[in-house]
Amino acid sequence: MAYGKNETAERIRQLLKRPRNLALTGPLMSIIVNAFLVLVAIAGLVAVANGVKAGQQLVFAAMVWSTTHTLIVRAKHGGNEPLDERERALATEAAAVGGYTTSLLAAIWCLLLGIFADYGMWFPQSAKEWLPLGYFMIGLMTQTTNIATAWRTPPYAAELLDEE
Repeated sequence: MAYGKNETAERIRQLLKRPRNLALTGPLMSIIVNAFLVLVAIAGLVAVANGVKAGQQLVFAAMVWSTTHTLIVRAKHGGNEPLDERERALATEAAAVGGYTTSLLAAIWCLLLGIFADYGMWFPQSAKEWLPLGYFMIGLMTQTTNIATAWRTPPYAAELLDEE
């Protein structure tokens, strides 16, 4: 293992070699777009926690744009054809990563809330705060799934997708 190839560094190197795709549907741009949407959703949730009304719109917009991005990528690369075995396995694995990540973060937040709620840790206290939290969790699941799908796209498929 010490002398083995670092697969993570190699995958990042492969993705960074090809920044030609400006259509926002290639693997590298999908990772960048969804990472940006995660940051927008976090900023919106922080704004909601501080009482800013525009925070709910930020969280909702990040959720809608991540879903829209998913639909655009699937329509461009898959069309109406059914997924083959590799694509089905990739979609299933990515959905599992997205669901697991969101569930794990929610569980950690609940555990920390049990310890630190009396010391000022934020938790929703009205519907105006619960709705953005729900939107955030749905958006995070979609964004994490998109990032996992783009990350797990094999290099030969990524080259084909980036040259379209």
